[in-house]
Amino acid sequence: VTRSREAMTIGPSLASKDGKVVLVGDAAHAMSGSYGQNPNFALEGAAELAICLRDSDSDGTSDSDGTSTCSLEAALERYSSRRVDRCIEMQQRSAERAERAMRGEKEVEDVSKWIFDWDPEDGKAAR
Repeated sequence: VTRSREAMTIGPSLASKDGKVVLVGDAAHAMSGSYGQNPNFALEGAAELAICLRDSDSDGTSDSDGTSTCSLEAALERYSSRRVDRCIEMQQRSAERAERAMRGEKEVEDVSKWIFDWDPEDGKAAR
């Protein structure tokens, strides 16, 4: 099985080097509509980005009031490293499903676990 043309263009990072732009949703993983899950994956990516921002490590500096500041760069790096493989997998599965449908094959894959068992807290499918 070959990866779709779209899948080959993802990564290695979903954030710009200067940290001013981060890709989420279709900007990060445009895929065919064969699953009908594009908006859900956009929300999944947004949730994972929010978790990475929430959990980012302190960069060792403090504000004037003594509170630690978050390292945006570390959070975006973590988001990218956790998300790229999932995005490639999404595109590959979507492209394969679309190809099977075009050949008239009946759908046999149960996608519910792959799609709905994703745990954004750890970036993995729940088991």
